[in-house]
Amino acid sequence: MTGSRREVVEPLGPESLAWRYCGDRRMLLLLGRIGYLQLMYPPLSAGVVDHSAFHTEPWDRVLRSLPAIAGLVYDGPDAARTAVSVRDLHRPVTGFDHRGERYHALEPRVFFWAFATITENVIAVVDAFDHPMDDVEREAFYQEMLRCWRQFGLGTRDVPADYPAFRRYFDRVCAEELEMTPAARRFREVFDRPGSMAQPWVPAWVWRLLAPLAAVPRAVSVAALPPAVREVLGYRSTGARRVVFRAARVAVRLGWPVVPRRWRYVERARTAFARA
Repeated sequence: MTGSRREVVEPLGPESLAWRYCGDRRMLLLLGRIGYLQLMYPPLSAGVVDHSAFHTEPWDRVLRSLPAIAGLVYDGPDAARTAVSVRDLHRPVTGFDHRGERYHALEPRVFFWAFATITENVIAVVDAFDHPMDDVEREAFYQEMLRCWRQFGLGTRDVPADYPAFRRYFDRVCAEELEMTPAARRFREVFDRPGSMAQPWVPAWVWRLLAPLAAVPRAVSVAALPPAVREVLGYRSTGARRVVFRAARVAVRLGWPVVPRRWRYVERARTAFARA
């Protein structure tokens, strides 16, 4: 993947699958899954540790990346400006990873992996909690996300051109390149003990009270991890996790339609819907 001049890309609109899915709050159900997929990639992991408050706010990287990607989908004529802002924010993110290898966040293979984890996670959430996407829908959604990617101006030479190629790329990285990085190990510590990971924006005593509620999304995120990733992390595919995952799928699928629409979508999506 090599850099290129940023091309003019037609912004996505309300007819797109990305508008339907990317701002859906159900994406938060697999938030831990995205965290692992990003933090197990050595150069991305190192950038998070070196250039963010990861040790005090371990969820910060994932929570900040989701609204940024939502902007590429929902900001309409301003989506290109959003992409430039996100890209330029990462220009100073460089250094050496835990293996002593130099990294730069804007190296396309690194930046694309972060983008790929969010793209693939949307599909995983829709499959689990809405409906199984067929091949036509997967391809259409992936092509829409490629339109978002092109706004970064980082090139598409080695970016998978279609969904089958993307799926092969994603599975290969999971099987061959993800590892138990120091950041992934730290994330597992707080992920498995949610009461220990209070954030500055939530009083510690409130976080401790809410921590038991994290048991279900934690079990769901682990169950939804690719098997190769789960193995590296040392999670066993237990019967209890599978039962929780199946129960959560049924409960969310049945209950989501009765949730008021304004609660089902993040603010950026609601703003776009109102504008459209």
